[in-house]
This record gives sequence, C-alpha cells and structure tokens, in this order.
Amino acid sequence: MKRALSPRSAPRLAVLGLGNAAFEKRRYKPALEHYTAALELAPDDAALLANRAACNLELARFQVAT
Repeated sequence: MKRALSPRSAPRLAVLGLGNAAFEKRRYKPALEHYTAALELAPDDAALLANRAACNLELARFQVAT
C-alpha cells in the first residue's frame, strides 16, 4: 500500500525531481542547486544529502562533499 503524500512533501519532491533530471544529464551544478533548495525544505533528508554529496564529488569539490 502506498502512503499518501503530505502537502508539505510535494514541493520537496518537485525540486528533487528537477535535481534528479539534471544529474541524469550530467548537469551537476544545476542538480546541486536543486538539491540544496530541496534541503531547505527538508534539512534532514538523507537522500538529498547523499545526492548533493554526489554532485560535489562529480564537480571535484571534495572538501564539501560530506
């Protein structure tokens, strides 16, 4: 059974989708910006933190890829 989305999660998921689409196209800087924006909505989201770290690694920003 799928869980219903809360109205608060919809904006985060929209921005997450933009980040994922950019990442798939290897557009890491825009993806990083989208993931950072989504983290403002859900600062404890582990998937967003991991996705942002992956962007930083791809951009060779090793010091901030944590």
